[in-house]
Amino acid sequence: MSMLAVGFLPAVAVAQPSISSLTPAAIPPGKTTEVTIHGAKLERPLQVWTSFPAEVELVAPANEEEAKKVDAVRCKITPAAGVAVGVAGIAVGNKSAASGIYFFTIDDLPVVSDSGDNHTAEKAQLVELPAGVHGTIDGSQRDYYAFEATKGQRVAVEVVASRLGSTMDPVVRLLDSQGNELTMADDNEGIGADCRFSSTFEQEGRYVVEVADNKFQGGLRYSLRLGDFPIVTAPYPLGAQRGATVELGFLGQDQGEVQSLEVSIPADLPSERLAVGARFPGGASSAMTIIAVDTLAEQVEAEPNDGPEQGTEISFPGAVSGGLPQAGDKDHYSFNATKGQVLNFRSLSRSLGSAAYLQLRVLNGEGGQVATTSVSDAAELSLRYTIPDDGKYVLVVDDLLRRGGPDFVYRVAVTLGNSFSLTLKNDKATVNQFIVGKGNGAFAFPVTVGRTGYDGPITVSLEPALEGVQIWNGVIAEKAKEARPIVVIPSGLEEGDLRMLRIVGTATVDGVEQRVVMRSEAWLRTKHPAMLYPPAWYDGLLSIGTSAPVDPFYDFKAPAETVTFARQVGQVNWPLTLERKHKDFKAGINLFFQQLPEGFTASVKADKDIYTVTLNGPADAAAGDLSFRIASFGEFNGKGQTIFRDVPIKVVEPISVKLTPVGALLVGQKQKIKIEITRAAGSEPEDVTLSWTSLPAGVSGDETITIAKDKSEVEVELAAAADAAVVVFEKLTAQVKTTYAGKEVTAGSPAVKLEVKQP
Repeated sequence: MSMLAVGFLPAVAVAQPSISSLTPAAIPPGKTTEVTIHGAKLERPLQVWTSFPAEVELVAPANEEEAKKVDAVRCKITPAAGVAVGVAGIAVGNKSAASGIYFFTIDDLPVVSDSGDNHTAEKAQLVELPAGVHGTIDGSQRDYYAFEATKGQRVAVEVVASRLGSTMDPVVRLLDSQGNELTMADDNEGIGADCRFSSTFEQEGRYVVEVADNKFQGGLRYSLRLGDFPIVTAPYPLGAQRGATVELGFLGQDQGEVQSLEVSIPADLPSERLAVGARFPGGASSAMTIIAVDTLAEQVEAEPNDGPEQGTEISFPGAVSGGLPQAGDKDHYSFNATKGQVLNFRSLSRSLGSAAYLQLRVLNGEGGQVATTSVSDAAELSLRYTIPDDGKYVLVVDDLLRRGGPDFVYRVAVTLGNSFSLTLKNDKATVNQFIVGKGNGAFAFPVTVGRTGYDGPITVSLEPALEGVQIWNGVIAEKAKEARPIVVIPSGLEEGDLRMLRIVGTATVDGVEQRVVMRSEAWLRTKHPAMLYPPAWYDGLLSIGTSAPVDPFYDFKAPAETVTFARQVGQVNWPLTLERKHKDFKAGINLFFQQLPEGFTASVKADKDIYTVTLNGPADAAAGDLSFRIASFGEFNGKGQTIFRDVPIKVVEPISVKLTPVGALLVGQKQKIKIEITRAAGSEPEDVTLSWTSLPAGVSGDETITIAKDKSEVEVELAAAADAAVVVFEKLTAQVKTTYAGKEVTAGSPAVKLEVKQP
């Protein structure tokens, strides 16, 4: 993937940028192409992102008029070496945030545009082969394209529409010069509503391709590919390891004639698929295919393997590629396993362009079936099996409907042990594109957690990492099935910055660290229903555009600037009031607590607009000054906002008492003692009970003294008996008891001196 940031003129945008089309509509691999991006709000400075590695250079405006345009911008795009034909994406970002991703093709066919006046065979638009025609279907009207072919010439025809996100359901007919139908193509099981075929002409002459939409919709775009590319389904093997260099053949209708291809798999490929082009020897154009990419060692089917005794030997963890060339084919793979091993079988077919709907079964050493996939609405089934005994077992692979043919190819990936998965929640409220304000921006996303034998915590991070980023709710709790992490964007991101991120979950499973990338395929298929399988580079991708700081739409008010934390109690409730600064902001906010002192924890409970923070700490915490931070997050109109508040903590005694004798106590007489009570803030005052803990010999007072809750100072009397000893007593003390925040607390007075003397 690539990113370019170039600026020319400052601009203040008032809406998000958008992309409506590209000129040319496709770009060739391995060459530099000047592309005009058409759309709206394309103010400079502008950043350009592509889904593939590329050099992108924004072209300087030729004149002042072009510099002022916000509906078009020119750039030069050079795909990196190794980037193959296939479906790609492009997005732009500026100070008003980011555009959505626009789908287009990387194609080695020369680009031709639909003339718009070709709705009858007589007015068919003449194109020169090879050609990649980019058109828009006009409802019930059909588009016609004519080309000249020589006797014996083979021409491949393919329509790419649903793979671009278009809801067009193309139907293609090949006609001769008299209007006779030679071939008709509709849906293809491997590529969905799109279709493809090839034809070899018996006579030289003019031929016509008719393109129609089966649903008679209008305004839907498509790409019609006309060339010498082979009709193939997938590379073979269908998978490869990251960082490996592999020799690939191809399976499908023309598999016997396609030249093999050496492909280097990038070690840092972020997705689980890689586009691969297939050509005939000496061919001028390529077929679009994809290969699965992971960390598993790849193995291939060895014929014959039609029975358990002929099973191809394989080992796990690993993957195996094979095919079902005839109806009713069953492929067998034998493997050794030990008691207690947990095997996870995952079938891959439809997502790689195959027509197969696989059924997987496991047989024991005697040939008895011990496990099988359960039929579901999933296009690719999985199976989990725990080995009961040491021995040899057999994996059986066939099509559930017993079909076969050159398009029925597959890959089975097998891992060991327990695992987990992260998926962007498939919900209508979910989005994968976020606008964040500089300095105070953040975004939240809902995650569904799949657990296969692992119930422990999962730590969430970003890929690529952003320096200074914070992730709140960044550890998914044990056994949790859902989570909502919040990503707080670092202050280093500037207005107009565009970032494409993936979410990674990490956990130690069975003593081994597992790293899993969040996927969003189910949600993408809901968003783009025409796409049988969205491009793998799009799976799990989150788009982040940085705008100007978000105007505050909320704040929260505290009852005091300082939290008073009473020793002995160990807990304080501190109610915050949500203040809504925008009349239309109706939602709640999230509160988080940071930089808590050692031994302290905090939680919050919301009741409408009152958020009561409960701060817990050691009951024997030393009196003094501490602090913590409250971090908050709210969402409004598609933007997230953060507010941070540093809060002082005053650790105090909930109650204290001071004794002050009014004067000397004379033997046989009484003397007043002044008692001063100090109650800490943070709790309603309650009555205080005082009792003496140390008195001189012969001196007495009331056993208990009650000080009313509205009093903080009283005077009481001590009496000296007639035989009381004359003494300067240094340790006159008392203890007080009361209730603070619903909990009984006590305090002792500092010792004071009391003189007992003769009258």
